[in-house]
Amino acid sequence: MIRHRNRHRYRFGNGNCECSGNERQACPLSDVQEGTIVKIKQLRACPEMCQRLREMGLCEDQQIRLLLKEANLICQLCNMRLGISQEIADSIIVEPVINGNGDNSNTVAKP
Repeated sequence: MIRHRNRHRYRFGNGNCECSGNERQACPLSDVQEGTIVKIKQLRACPEMCQRLREMGLCEDQQIRLLLKEANLICQLCNMRLGISQEIADSIIVEPVINGNGDNSNTVAKP
């Protein structure tokens, strides 16, 4: 583990994200574990792709749950499931949804 002054590892996604104090560090959607609820912070694709993602409901501040992560990713937003490619998931920057206790209680354990 690499230590930085006033920084620590945050157990979110695959563990590659870091945060400082109460700040939540953003990661690509492709780094999130299945079953985790996250909030979209930024879309980093070309303007046309960003517009299309927003039209489908994947817009900034939208909460989504990553249901399945294989060749493509299956996300749930509202009452809809949406399949996206790994490449698109890399361009969607998300942050964990944290409850009042400071942990991500919205993560579902895999059986």
